[in-house]
Amino acid sequence: MVAFWRRASQTATAVSDHESTESAPPPSFRSRALTQLLESRPTDRPWEVLDLGAPNQQNLMFFGRRSAHYGIEDLHRSLEPVRRGLEYDLDKAAALEGWLRFEADRRFDLVLAWDLLNYLPRGLLELIDERLAPHCHPRTEFYALLAMEEKIPAQPGRPTVIDDETIRLDGWEGPRTRSWDRHTTTVLTDSMPHWTIDRTFLLKVHMHEVLLEAAASDP
Repeated sequence: MVAFWRRASQTATAVSDHESTESAPPPSFRSRALTQLLESRPTDRPWEVLDLGAPNQQNLMFFGRRSAHYGIEDLHRSLEPVRRGLEYDLDKAAALEGWLRFEADRRFDLVLAWDLLNYLPRGLLELIDERLAPHCHPRTEFYALLAMEEKIPAQPGRPTVIDDETIRLDGWEGPRTRSWDRHTTTVLTDSMPHWTIDRTFLLKVHMHEVLLEAAASDP
């Protein structure tokens, strides 16, 4: 289920239970991708943003201050019914209603996947592509953080936008115990054919930022 808000104040209490309580957050990193996304956002209408991560009050406030219509999918939680351990039942995921389902005329300018794609098999990337394609226009951007190491933390991180050029990813400072099938940019474009690689930025935290751009609004 997706919830949309026009004003940050409307959900200040609704997302408070999801805030991180860690006393020693990991180092923040400079996000060139975020800076460029902010510079290119529409100025003649609201910025339509879909966040695939968990609710985060600070992110809600950040995008709300920038005139965004900000939606939260919480994809990791939405897919819990079809996840057993580290594996996903792709047939059940395809049949599962409610996730990435929107009004027919809704179009997004930006989709924030954060580090979630590292935790999903290629089959699910294909489903995400299929469901998002009708809700994007040719300039829609898709933001992802791709890991560069052989192992990753057990669970997706908790991203927080600090300012116009800084992101913190709580959770990635812990032990990396989970093996995964590395998603290169080639894997992304093969699995998500409605998108092309726009820009990539290497980070000092053993990840790189990837911006994909939608090629068309219809599959």
